[in-house]
Amino acid sequence: GTFFNTQGSCQVCGVGTYQPSSGQTSCISCPSGTITLQTGSTSSTQCVAICSSGFFRTTSGTCQVCPVGTYQPSAEQSLCITCPSGYTTNQVASTSQAQCV
Repeated sequence: GTFFNTQGSCQVCGVGTYQPSSGQTSCISCPSGTITLQTGSTSSTQCVAICSSGFFRTTSGTCQVCPVGTYQPSAEQSLCITCPSGYTTNQVASTSQAQCV
């Protein structure tokens, strides 16, 4: 979960990367469409599917669909945005306030 930077200092691998071996000069990026949920990951098994727009990441790390009446335009968010008062969405997984009708 760490690497040596160009100055020789040990640094923690960032979100979306991992490093299983010690003494390395970089971290390994997760495969396309996946991300680690924390810094310092040590294995590719810690790479999980990106939680895309229309969904949100729960505190337990799972990806859940935004329910009717909410939307989320961005990936990897911790909540869905509630439609303005008097408006709702017609479906789950809405990605834009324009879907609030």
